[in-house]
Amino acid sequence: MLEIVIFSKDRPCQLDLLLRSIRDHFNYGFKIHILYKYTNEEYMKGYNLLESFNYVSNTNFVLENLFYEDVVSIVGSIPERYICFLVDDDVIFRAINDLSVIKLLEDPNVLTVSTRLGLNTNHCYPVNITTGIPTIVNNCWCWRSGAGGDWSYPMSLDGNIFRKEEIVQILNKERFNGPNELEGKLCNETPNRALMACYPESKTINIPANKTQSVLPNRCADSFSIKELNDLYLNGYKIKTDNIYTCNNNSPHYEITYEFTRE
Repeated sequence: MLEIVIFSKDRPCQLDLLLRSIRDHFNYGFKIHILYKYTNEEYMKGYNLLESFNYVSNTNFVLENLFYEDVVSIVGSIPERYICFLVDDDVIFRAINDLSVIKLLEDPNVLTVSTRLGLNTNHCYPVNITTGIPTIVNNCWCWRSGAGGDWSYPMSLDGNIFRKEEIVQILNKERFNGPNELEGKLCNETPNRALMACYPESKTINIPANKTQSVLPNRCADSFSIKELNDLYLNGYKIKTDNIYTCNNNSPHYEITYEFTRE
């Protein structure tokens, strides 16, 4: 049905949490492609450690060489109809048991299925505004005349599912140098489809604990630096899931204080 593409930079500890959450909540045997990069040897050690855990079978780690070419190659190699994008500070914190929502992409009016939106998400964290919730019929709404904020942002890389061929067409038009630029290019070339779809409650959250890029001034908690998390990871600590899997989020981006366990 689909394959998953994850983008990661210097965050093996947070990526570890994401892969465990996929194993726990979205484990249908989908192939996972992880395009990752590191800035020094310590982060390389973190990724090597993560790869050794093999949380999800059929996971393909791809070391970034040239971001644009790597993304084109990975997406072009996918034989499935649909593609799900994630970034390394995402977490699938609720079980995705019903794949019929994903099959709404068979409707030509549906642009994307968002796993990060639901009736519980009435706040937009990046701009810190209350958005309300649009009128949803059969899991779908008109994103251009919706509630604004995340409800009117269909091309997110945080757990949105797209038609693979539609993504390929956009990639062939636009070059980009990283995930933020890629998302911007997707927004610039948004296909002309009126509807978005989602589950009744959000399944994916982004925990904005830190930043690894300087392209955009994204809002984040700055609760743990990437170095602090990598040092903890190399010393045997992992982020606990208890308080994350039970959170009551009101936004696709949601601050949660990381807690740790040592295995």
